[in-house]
Amino acid sequence: YPGSTDEDHAHFDHLTFHDNTEPIEIATPYGEDDLAELQWTQSADTLYLVHPSYKPRKLLRYSHEDWEIEEIDFTGENVITVPDFDADAVWALGAGWVIAAGVCTGTGANGNVVETDILTFGKEYTVVFTISDYGSGNVKPYCGTGGAGTSRSSNGTFTETIVCSGTEDFYFDGTAFNGDLDTVIVSTDPFDSVDNYPRTVTFHEERLFFAGTDTYPQKIWGSVSGDYENFTTGTLDDEAVLYTIASDQVNVIEWLVPSSALIAGTAG
Repeated sequence: YPGSTDEDHAHFDHLTFHDNTEPIEIATPYGEDDLAELQWTQSADTLYLVHPSYKPRKLLRYSHEDWEIEEIDFTGENVITVPDFDADAVWALGAGWVIAAGVCTGTGANGNVVETDILTFGKEYTVVFTISDYGSGNVKPYCGTGGAGTSRSSNGTFTETIVCSGTEDFYFDGTAFNGDLDTVIVSTDPFDSVDNYPRTVTFHEERLFFAGTDTYPQKIWGSVSGDYENFTTGTLDDEAVLYTIASDQVNVIEWLVPSSALIAGTAG
């Protein structure tokens, strides 16, 4: 503690150190060869880490001696967003289904309501949908012909997690269903698998930005404003943003730098 001070110096009677002088070590998946491609950005006691070969992680500091590192499960990027069926003309309707007044209505429906080739085989999707004015029968969501959800037979808003298999179509299958479908959202973690891990990350204007995956080398993802692990897109100005650089060359984004604008640097 300081014993006395003058204009230019502080004189210390003694110093007190923390009792635990051992270094804190945390196991990580990164090897020595990975360090050159490891990038990070920090907000207070949370450090976000990215590497093109690993799912994004965060290093969390709870106290001087309590640290953890964990994979991040992001709230997903929307693949299908249907707040109003009248505004979405891409559905193919089977027997007993009609779209009118902003909803998809089943009248003894035994057919499907389908969006074709919209999903990716093997990816996990979060499906949210609402049933209203329910009368009878049931309806079940599918992510591909092999990715069945749960049959629903009541009013309510339902959330399911389904892995796409079989085809890459999303659809509802009705069984003598009488009722309305509305507010359908199908989303997926954009960084959930090999070739979809970002290589750069930064904060900019209250969003967390990622870029440079192997699948989408020129694409930039920006989180929901103030909600750094949420990449739900929509029409509001605080929802997640997506941008792909338009170029006659495909050069992977290697770094992002926040300034008066977000600056992206590529490999070429």
